[in-house]
Amino acid sequence: MKCVMFLLVALLAMGCKEEKHPKIEIYLLKHRLAFVDAVPFKETSRYKEIEYDRAKDIFKDAQFDTIREEVVFAGQFMADSVDLQSEPFIDDDDIKAFDLKANKLMLSKKVIKRICNLYPDRNFGEQFVITVNKEPMLTGYFWNTQSAVNCRWYYIECLNDEEFPDNGFDADIVTLYSGVNSEKVEQYGFTRHKELIAAFEQTHRLVE
Repeated sequence: MKCVMFLLVALLAMGCKEEKHPKIEIYLLKHRLAFVDAVPFKETSRYKEIEYDRAKDIFKDAQFDTIREEVVFAGQFMADSVDLQSEPFIDDDDIKAFDLKANKLMLSKKVIKRICNLYPDRNFGEQFVITVNKEPMLTGYFWNTQSAVNCRWYYIECLNDEEFPDNGFDADIVTLYSGVNSEKVEQYGFTRHKELIAAFEQTHRLVE
């Protein structure tokens, strides 16, 4: 029932959207970006000590967190506008609302299907960036639910189509999760992304 109410409130709010407003979009990247406070794991002595080729292949694209001193497959990263693909993966019109308290995004049905069909790498996910007027505001991952490792940053799960039965609306909800074992995410959460929240509020797409 709560999800239905969120859908109703958000869809009604869209009727109040201003003609000139900040554009919120989600982009995939031209190439995978390095993590904050990390170095390529294959450059470390620990990687060179691995004896089995199969294990080396699994870890060759991982990075080593120099603060926590551990291997990370999907960690915090920063992006610039030049890192974005030329066209958004999710357009402004397909982003219907954001529930700040529940960390839920309401997206159009066609975008939900696009996410379900993404099939990101099981260990590394697919990096994305949420932008306001093409300026990066929040980075994260589209995450494979079959992954055996943890994502250490923001992520959206790529669920199966069956997880989104017909609800009578042309939109549905996904959760923007906080990464596991990430102190920076746990300490600040989404509230620190003030410009992004302001853009949702200015376009009447913020649900609190």
